[in-house]
Amino acid sequence: MDIRYSCNQKDFKRYTTEETRDEMLITGLYKADEVVAVYSHVDRMVTLGCMPVHETVSIDKGIDVWANFGTHYFLERREIGMFNIGKDSTGIVVADGVKYELGYKDCLYITKGTKEVTFASADPEHPAKFYMVSAPAHCSYETRLIKMADANHRPLGSVETAISAPSISSSTRMC
Repeated sequence: MDIRYSCNQKDFKRYTTEETRDEMLITGLYKADEVVAVYSHVDRMVTLGCMPVHETVSIDKGIDVWANFGTHYFLERREIGMFNIGKDSTGIVVADGVKYELGYKDCLYITKGTKEVTFASADPEHPAKFYMVSAPAHCSYETRLIKMADANHRPLGSVETAISAPSISSSTRMC
């Protein structure tokens, strides 16, 4: 697990573009049959990626949960939300024995206290890609699957109806 520490605001002002990318940009989240995790001390969030191809993958694969979180299992004091972003794929998540099938852009929330979570793909030729974010949790809610078809869609607009902002000359710009 990659662990990111907060940076000093005075030092950050002097970072090069490459140093900023190294500190803030998360890359390489999807490796076949692995869980890739990045823990940020800034907000105690864990960003994870999992692309199960040929095997069922446990959420804690490659993560020493005791050393990193002081817990016996990953979701002992955390909750997690995930999307399947693998196009044309169906992902299978089993959380404490309950099976959830996630199509493209479907979302699953898994509550704190869930002991076992595994990931699989229905078709290895079109593997699921699970994008996940986990945060500390202090109470339990109901684990819930939200299918994209059932989501409350809120279109934000379109290019055709967007209005261009008036240009502001440098003499009238406020700093």
